[in-house]
Amino acid sequence: MKAVILAAGVGSRLRPLTDTTPKGLVPVAGKPMMEYALDAFGAAGIQEVVVVTGHLDGQVRRFCDRSPVACTVVHNERYDTANNYFSLLVAQDALGGEAFVKVDSDLVFLPPVLDRVLAAEGDLCIATDRGVSLGDEEMKIRLDGSGRITGVSKLLDPAVCAGESIGMELVSAEVFPALFDELRAMDAEGFVDGYYEDAYHRLAERGQADIRPVDVAGLPWSEIDDARDLEAAEALFGG
Repeated sequence: MKAVILAAGVGSRLRPLTDTTPKGLVPVAGKPMMEYALDAFGAAGIQEVVVVTGHLDGQVRRFCDRSPVACTVVHNERYDTANNYFSLLVAQDALGGEAFVKVDSDLVFLPPVLDRVLAAEGDLCIATDRGVSLGDEEMKIRLDGSGRITGVSKLLDPAVCAGESIGMELVSAEVFPALFDELRAMDAEGFVDGYYEDAYHRLAERGQADIRPVDVAGLPWSEIDDARDLEAAEALFGG
């Protein structure tokens, strides 16, 4: 099993911090955000992590060189013109068709979150907090009557959704080809503002994969988009 960290984004909502520091290296409670993921991967026995870089690439590479977990760094040359679907797409060759767990570099979490996701079963398992209030900004999850995911999008009606996707997924080797075919199709369509979750959504709507939520409500995690999120994460992880 491999892991991938998407660390290419500019992090514009955390400026001026991200003018000189990659978002994933902004500290939370004294540790760079990405260090939380690498610590969890090491504790889970994951021995290779693919890191997709973009903004301030050199700083991320130097950080990865010091990591106790082996990192393969892949550069996304379109980090400032294409959304995060393309960062996942450029990781394909380095992942080699294997099952993998994907996290965003601005997701700060402790090992119990990863452990719960790794224990899940399904073609694609999406870490979901079913205890949060949903609005326009959240990446929302829609379920059918059996509890399987039928939609993943910010555009879904919160009233019919069951929780928020936090930015961590377990992708099986079986669904790997279909997922990356979908990402390539999005790119060919010129869908440059797309999220990788749009690929999940398209697979779900066509019934191409068994996509399941993994509820992580109550476990320690924080997605950090802006200064307010950073302040809340400091309180959560610095206590």
